[in-house]
Amino acid sequence: MVSAEEQSPRVAARRRQVLDAAIRCFRRHGFHATSMAVIAAEAGMSVGHIYRYFVGKDEIIQAIVREDVDEALAGMAELEATSDDVYGKLVEDIDRAADRSLDLDRAALMVEIRAEAARNPKVAEVVQAADRVLRANFARVLAGSKPDGWSDADIAARVEVMALIFDGVPLRVISHPDLDRAALFGLIQRLLAVLLERPSSAGRPSGS
Repeated sequence: MVSAEEQSPRVAARRRQVLDAAIRCFRRHGFHATSMAVIAAEAGMSVGHIYRYFVGKDEIIQAIVREDVDEALAGMAELEATSDDVYGKLVEDIDRAADRSLDLDRAALMVEIRAEAARNPKVAEVVQAADRVLRANFARVLAGSKPDGWSDADIAARVEVMALIFDGVPLRVISHPDLDRAALFGLIQRLLAVLLERPSSAGRPSGS
């Protein structure tokens, strides 16, 4: 539960200052090479001051992951609120997903956090909990207008395939920063159109 003090604009601004500094440091140096002293110097604060807002790097990572989840959940809420055709809107809005997935700075940060999750049980718990929340909410969004013939397992499998695609793209952009982004996401758009195709539209050309 967030305390009244943590909700104050001043504290929120200070936490934002620390988070932004930590994100820059994690991208630049990696998690283990970034000490609280390094974050403090980047933020223009004393180490003791930073500990007023975060007890350590694990809690900073938790806040970063929470922000990423909140952004994704907001996108899902907007999707539900603005379209009666969830499936079509998902395919149509591929450019928004491309912007997130192909951002090199964000990709580097997410890879760093997941690498730390493989070593650190506390960070693993945060990352896995976030993944459960996102999968559950996305499955709920799809289930809200799921076509006849799709079981819960069918929806879960589609969510997992989409996660594989959009978790994998940041790895590719790190390895191949000059990849043809338009061609890649044009093909992903076609793949999603097939993946999310309703049985009633089977056999109908995409976009018809």
